Amino acid sequence: MMRTLLVCLVSLVLAFRLTAQADTIHLTESFYFASAEEKLNDTEGARLEAFAETIKSYAAHSLRLEAFTDEQGTDTFNKDLAQRRADHCTRALARINVRSATTTILSHGEQRARQNTTSDAERKHDRRVDLLATVVRWYNVEEAIAFAAAEQKQVREDLNPTLVQLIKGQQGGRFKVKPNTLVRPDETPAIGPVRIELVEAYKLTDMLLAGLTTTSGGRRLETGGMIKLTATDADGTALQLKAGTEITASIPTDYYNPDMRIFKGTNLTISGVPTDWALTEGTVSRPPKPLTDSLTFGEYLEWMDDLLNLYIDQFSGGIKGCDFIPDMRPEPCRKFYDWLVAHPAPDTPNYVNAATYHVRPKPELVDTNNIVYQPVGKDKIFMSRERKQKITHQRRQRALKIYVRRLQQHERSVAYHVQIPVDNARKRAKYDEDLLIWEEATMAQKQIALAGLKHHDYLLAEAYRLARIGDQERAEAARLNAGRLMEEELLGQEDFTGKSWDVERYLFSVNQLGWANCDLFARESKVVSIRVNLDYSTSSAKVMLLPVGRRSVIAFEQEKNGVWRNKGIPKDLSYHVIGYEVIDGKLVMAHKYVAAADNKLQELEYEPVAITELRDKMTELLENKSR
Repeated sequence: MMRTLLVCLVSLVLAFRLTAQADTIHLTESFYFASAEEKLNDTEGARLEAFAETIKSYAAHSLRLEAFTDEQGTDTFNKDLAQRRADHCTRALARINVRSATTTILSHGEQRARQNTTSDAERKHDRRVDLLATVVRWYNVEEAIAFAAAEQKQVREDLNPTLVQLIKGQQGGRFKVKPNTLVRPDETPAIGPVRIELVEAYKLTDMLLAGLTTTSGGRRLETGGMIKLTATDADGTALQLKAGTEITASIPTDYYNPDMRIFKGTNLTISGVPTDWALTEGTVSRPPKPLTDSLTFGEYLEWMDDLLNLYIDQFSGGIKGCDFIPDMRPEPCRKFYDWLVAHPAPDTPNYVNAATYHVRPKPELVDTNNIVYQPVGKDKIFMSRERKQKITHQRRQRALKIYVRRLQQHERSVAYHVQIPVDNARKRAKYDEDLLIWEEATMAQKQIALAGLKHHDYLLAEAYRLARIGDQERAEAARLNAGRLMEEELLGQEDFTGKSWDVERYLFSVNQLGWANCDLFARESKVVSIRVNLDYSTSSAKVMLLPVGRRSVIAFEQEKNGVWRNKGIPKDLSYHVIGYEVIDGKLVMAHKYVAAADNKLQELEYEPVAITELRDKMTELLENKSR
């Protein structure tokens, strides 16, 4: 069935009229309607879906729809019918997530229909919608992977290298950078502000989209998660960690394994993706909950400063409530929370994209001399000349009014288009000004909160931390000491039951920037080599094997004539194979689930896939183990 679908898609593409211009291709196909019908039948609808899946597999596309009718029916009916047919096709494309940079719709009605047709077979060719897709081809699979992985990258551009910084990843990672640990290649201090780039890959789909694998020297690894940290200073110079220093990392995991070791990425591709991993001396541990140890009061204030910064970031991201950070229960922090609720950050303006704004077309000048009323019908045959001249004058005046109105609309549209960059710049300037004012006010309120923290707040935080790790005796002592300091009425206001963390975490250190990986070597016996045949594949394809339940991504190597091989997995272990590459500018993907590993050659077939749907498609395939 899949092979038949692929052949149909290939045949469909070959049937398109192709006009190449650099990396742009024009694909044209016509879809036919029954007489007086505004909806496609099932067969034509399937052809439209196949066309849509093909254009979605390119890097970008824009659409032009032209709708036609045959010569039967009145001009008004046919014009309206053609528009409804175009609208039907547009809605059908929208239902399957065809999102175009621009979409142009032209409704011709019977203006271009064949004249004096005598059979329905002749008229059928006039009842159609022509769909022209102008597509941008992918250059290669590396370009597509980089595009797909871009959303995994997180950038922070305001890091002060002279202060302790807590970097929060969107996927749950936490990274602590100590002061003055980032230096230039000549060991001179970094010039602030520093730009930090963070990539997190804790799920197999994230690893696939980033082009990552889990092998070290040919041996299979089972991963607990991968991260990449890079930094550049204010003049764009790539930074490194000062000798003897490190960054503390804490990443989430579904299952904590104390045997995990730390690997660093090696053999980088031209785009900076490691193709192998080298074992380091680093190990993992469980972090305290939260990441604090027995602190002095001064260290407690520094930690609370970090937490308040994190709290501001989380509040801006829509997470509210003092329970989010268990340590932030003291009254000054609650007041800071209330202030944030009453003074939210300014909303990002809605900028207008001048490149996609549709300027109304300039109307053609109306020649009123061509407008002459000619009465038709026996009841009008004796109409007076004056009456005919009056109607002619009225129609000329109406045509002029329509022309003037459309010209005014065009001129307003052009003026608005010219004003778009100016309005965007004004909105940006106002937003930047408001944001700066808000940030300054927020920092001032934060300092007020820090200044309001007392020694009993520190003792309460220690009591809460000790209670979470099970040291009830020391927790009770700290709580009693806090009570003596803050009066009896404050004792009953603190909740010492707390909120437990719902995920395990790996705590480890990295002593160089770049890719790092929590991994362990897989213990395997009775390994069988896996071979797959992937039609139309080339050496640029990415073909990966994912053993079920083993958190591994293993790359295949091309053997010959579309056959790919890897060094294997344990016999009878179920696995997925996912392959993808760019063929003729289209992104295509193949998948197969195998219930038990053996030496049998597995057959895979490519299907077009949209880059915007690749992550969801991979997730669906990996979760559906029976497919």
